[in-house]
Amino acid sequence: MSVPEWTHMECDCSIFNEYPLTTENESLKLKSLQKALASEDIASLRYLVATRSGAVNREQRAVIWPKLLELDSWNPPQPVPHLKHKDHEQITKDIERSFVFYPKTDPDEMLSLRGRLDHLINSALCAYPGLNYYQGYHDVASIAVLIFDDLMAYKFMTKLTLMYLRDHMLPDIESTVRELKLIPELLSLVDPKLHALIGSIEPIYALSSMISLFAHDIADFDGLCLVWDFILTQNSAVLVYYIYVAVLVFYKDDLLNDLDDLLGKSFTSDDTLTEETELDLADRDLIHVTLNNFISHNLKCSHLFEILKNALRYMADFPHGTLQTTKDLSKYSMLRAASLNPELILLHTSEQERSLKRSRVSKALVSHHKTLSMVVKCSIGIGVAGLVLKYSLASSGIRPRHLGIFNAASWCFSSAHGFFETVFNGFAE
Repeated sequence: MSVPEWTHMECDCSIFNEYPLTTENESLKLKSLQKALASEDIASLRYLVATRSGAVNREQRAVIWPKLLELDSWNPPQPVPHLKHKDHEQITKDIERSFVFYPKTDPDEMLSLRGRLDHLINSALCAYPGLNYYQGYHDVASIAVLIFDDLMAYKFMTKLTLMYLRDHMLPDIESTVRELKLIPELLSLVDPKLHALIGSIEPIYALSSMISLFAHDIADFDGLCLVWDFILTQNSAVLVYYIYVAVLVFYKDDLLNDLDDLLGKSFTSDDTLTEETELDLADRDLIHVTLNNFISHNLKCSHLFEILKNALRYMADFPHGTLQTTKDLSKYSMLRAASLNPELILLHTSEQERSLKRSRVSKALVSHHKTLSMVVKCSIGIGVAGLVLKYSLASSGIRPRHLGIFNAASWCFSSAHGFFETVFNGFAE
């Protein structure tokens, strides 16, 4: 990210990365943010937000986040009052479990927040009929409710959804699972030794973090908002994957110590991680469980800024467009197509449905091939048995009138062949 010219003229912005920020420096940062807002200098705003303390506080984020997402020019469909999404039953259940960690408020205010959240989720999803709800979307939407009024929350969520979440809202989770493979590929580049241990574990352990933009795993509101500050500065959904890898690498020693204790093996030695580590099924399951809860159990908000800066560095060193996983993604994926055209959702859905259909047909063909092989083998076996029986009877001097047994064997062969043919045709249908 290039440093805007005016920041050098006005102040040394490196002071905004000091820890902790002094009262004087925080005041100076607020003035710098306000100056960038007043002059509509979005490039400078992005640079300032990607420094320690991010956008500073909730009030600033209510103004800055819409600028980062360029909501002034964003005009989503008008929300339809009282319209409920097709997945409303599940949405209602999830809303009842929302706002667990924050804010701490009275029951009446909580009821009001959940009512607003219900309206927001249904409005945002109904605006684009191709979207499907998933558990975790309510965690994302709850942040919008806490930051914005209802109108801005709607504009924010509709654009955030199309830019950062739409791949997770297709009829099948296949696209998300493919994108998760960015994590082991990035890990192999950033920390090959750690990749030697966990790179072969299916990265489904990162699912909740990716689809909720970490809202499901970070229980501290300010900490989560800082993560979102950095994500929104990039104008791209890809940073979330780099952040996840940065967390794993930052807490590598903690992770290895946890695995030492859990598996009774030594993973902390550098020598252990020089090659692909052989893991049995039980070990792999335990590692998956450890990784599945790793962020929520280990992440400390005091470390977030360093982790986020590392993530930006990884993204500069290993651009996602150069990664094989990215190249293998659909051209309609949010990680490849920057367009906000809702048609991309429908095109991506159609492509996914065709892919799943081809997969089912391929599996069916394999099954039919095995069935056909069984039919052929059984038919040949019965035919050979019939021939052996015929010549055995002939060599024993049995006259043709005694060949009723052979005729019976031939009938058995024909019947068996017909039976297996019927079974095969049934599979084929």
